Amino acid sequence: MYINSLETRYKEHERSPIPLEGESYFYRHQPVKFRVEVEGTPKKQYSETGKIFLTDKRLMFIAQIPSSIDGNFETFHVMLDDVNSSIISSHRIFKRNTFTVRITLRNGEVFIMSLGYQRKDLEAKKIFRDYYGMLLVRKGQSCVM
Repeated sequence: MYINSLETRYKEHERSPIPLEGESYFYRHQPVKFRVEVEGTPKKQYSETGKIFLTDKRLMFIAQIPSSIDGNFETFHVMLDDVNSSIISSHRIFKRNTFTVRITLRNGEVFIMSLGYQRKDLEAKKIFRDYYGMLLVRKGQSCVM
């Protein structure tokens, strides 16, 4: 898991990730309210609104306008091969526009990631959930839905 280290470029007035060799994009959506909480002592939290990307190799987030409140949180990414297990939170009526997952990495790091979608984008949330689960199962990682 990496904070503010995603290599990006500007193309057509938008910031996007520089693809890795042989990387295929499955999903991209904006706006999404992204939040990640890294477990440990002390807990670290990062939150911003921006664009989420899902490829066959990485899950990435790029903030629309980085906030100085969060220490200039601009980007997040995790390599899917680094994911050991994922537990996706069950749907709750009052949180139906939020996708939440607890991810354990192979190095023992644990974090909780939440993606908040607008009500009109609930289908996009479902598509992300389906692709995320499919990609992890394809890579042989544990994904509990």
